[in-house]
Amino acid sequence: TQLDMKFIGNVWGATNADRIAAIKENLASSTTYVGEHLCDEPSVAEFDGLGEFVDAYNAAMPEKEVYINLFPKYANAATQLGTDYEDYINQYLEKVNTKSLSYDYYGLHKNGSVFSDFYSNLDLVRSKTLDKRMPFWVITQSGIAGSSKMPTGQEQRWSVWANIAVGSKGISYFCYWTPSGAHGEYDDNGFMIDQQGNKNSMYYWVQKINTDINTVGKKLLPCHAD
Repeated sequence: TQLDMKFIGNVWGATNADRIAAIKENLASSTTYVGEHLCDEPSVAEFDGLGEFVDAYNAAMPEKEVYINLFPKYANAATQLGTDYEDYINQYLEKVNTKSLSYDYYGLHKNGSVFSDFYSNLDLVRSKTLDKRMPFWVITQSGIAGSSKMPTGQEQRWSVWANIAVGSKGISYFCYWTPSGAHGEYDDNGFMIDQQGNKNSMYYWVQKINTDINTVGKKLLPCHAD
């Protein structure tokens, strides 16, 4: 069986544009290589450097894409964002010319509550990216990390389809394989695959959700959330 799979490289944190020539030489002609994952949850202080790398990458390989994932609204303005959240998003869009905007949101908590800014975060990102006709992606919660809970199948479905309903063009899950050596930050049996390689219930819930997304995805991708 031949699988039409794609992969994204990982130059995590390596904003030196000299790396781009080597990436282009080795991967630019590959039909399975789609781009590079550059950074996760940067602060505004990092945007200038990220922007320089992205501009150089886009010029060298315009058919590929740099992926950067941003903080959610509940991140700390002083210690993580470096400014208030709306300005954080505005500065990113001004300085970093990625072809899409991604952020993560893990708002389902063990006490059964959901962060109150789930929808305001979603609406803010939707409105900012809509102005630029830029697609946005969301990384959803698919396991236990810190104070969050293991979502039920219904909660996982709500999390995914709430984002799609507001206009998200990409859904990711944190995470697939339960990380090891995290000193208790991650539950050993959380996420889709446990640390022993066994599939959890979440694996099958996400499999069904992704099948449903694939059914309607070709219709939704060209649409705009006006």
